[in-house]
Amino acid sequence: MSFASSLGEPLVWPFGPVLDLVEQEDPVDGVFDANWLPFHWDGMFVERIPEFQVFWCVDAPGQGQGGRTSFCDTTRALADADPATRALWERTTVSYRIEQVVHYGGAVVSPLVVPHPRRGFPVMRYQEPVPEGMRYVNPPSLEFTGVDEQEAEQVRRTLRESLYDPRHCLHHAWRTGDLVLTDNYTLLHGRESYVTRASRHLRRVHVLGDPPLANPALVA
Repeated sequence: MSFASSLGEPLVWPFGPVLDLVEQEDPVDGVFDANWLPFHWDGMFVERIPEFQVFWCVDAPGQGQGGRTSFCDTTRALADADPATRALWERTTVSYRIEQVVHYGGAVVSPLVVPHPRRGFPVMRYQEPVPEGMRYVNPPSLEFTGVDEQEAEQVRRTLRESLYDPRHCLHHAWRTGDLVLTDNYTLLHGRESYVTRASRHLRRVHVLGDPPLANPALVA
C-alpha cells in the first residue's frame, strides 16, 4: 500500500483501497471465482478510472495449477491490425451491462477505440463476452452499435484473435512476492482459470491519474 501511495492517490472502494483477489467459497461474481476472467479494463463501472494497477502476489499457485494474469497492449494490437479491420474497430461502439453484486456494476457505453486520456494516441477499451455455454458467475452482457450483426461477429472474432496474439499479449505466471505495476489506460487484462482451492492470492491497489480521469463511458 505504501508503494502504491507513492505513485499517486489510491482509488478507495467501498471495502477500502486494497482488494484481496482470492477464490471465495461461494462467489457471486467471476472476479472471486477460479474460472477464466475475460479481458477488461478496471474502473469501467465507476466514476473515476484508475491509471495504474499495483498487484502484489501474497501466495502463488503451484506449478501447473494455472491462474496466470493476461495483459494485452492495445497499442500493438491496433498497430498490427490490417486497415479494413482497424476501420471496423474504429466505428464500433459497445454497450456493457452487469449486475452489481459486488463492488462494481451498472451500464457503460464506450467506443472500442478511444484516445489515450493523457497522450492522445489510440487505445482500445473492451470487455470480452463470456463464451456461450461456459459456466460463469454474473456474466456481462454486450451490445454492438455502429456495425451490423455480421460485422459485430467479425469484431468479436478479430478481437479474440488479436488480444491473445503473442505479439500483443503477455501471460504472467505469478511467484510469491511478485510486485507488478500496470498501465490501465493502455492495457487490457484478464485471468486464466486455475485449479479450484489453489493457493492463489493477490492484493491489488488502484492509483488514480493526475488529474483523476472522470469515466466518460459511464451511463447515469
